Amino acid sequence: YGGSLFEVDDFILRTDFYRSISDKCESTYLFKEKSCEQLDKSLESFCSFATKHYGKNIILIKADLKNRYITLDNKISELSDSDNTFEEKKAFIAEYEDKFAQQTGCYVIDISKRYYADDRFPLGGAHIVHYEDEFYNQCCKHISEILSGSDKRYCDDADEEYIKLRDIRIG
Repeated sequence: YGGSLFEVDDFILRTDFYRSISDKCESTYLFKEKSCEQLDKSLESFCSFATKHYGKNIILIKADLKNRYITLDNKISELSDSDNTFEEKKAFIAEYEDKFAQQTGCYVIDISKRYYADDRFPLGGAHIVHYEDEFYNQCCKHISEILSGSDKRYCDDADEEYIKLRDIRIG
């Protein structure tokens, strides 16, 4: 829309905002068309905007797409990859997260790789980026450390005791 890209999901499709501009929108599918030139340009523009307004006070919480999740009965199950693009999407997001971090010099919290998706996620259950509750607790811990003046720009440690107990519970 207007030379910019934005993602449209079911929620956006139902908004008055989208209805008011939908006739002026052009459909594009980044994963199908591999049109990364526009995305690179948009990322550079966004990074410039963000660093101008926030300097080095930007926090990126990396997303690790999940193809397995913890069910309500504490078992591991597979999430559907009906279009067989899971690995491609995972690599795509990781690449652009890394580009964002490089261009902004932001703080990076990289702990999602340690957690599963979880069916107990309150807003819609398991999804490729709906993690276990403990993921969010650990992110809050890292954000609090950053806000307290930590010089550590990259965090990838998680509560090892929780991880071990979780693995025993679901194993």
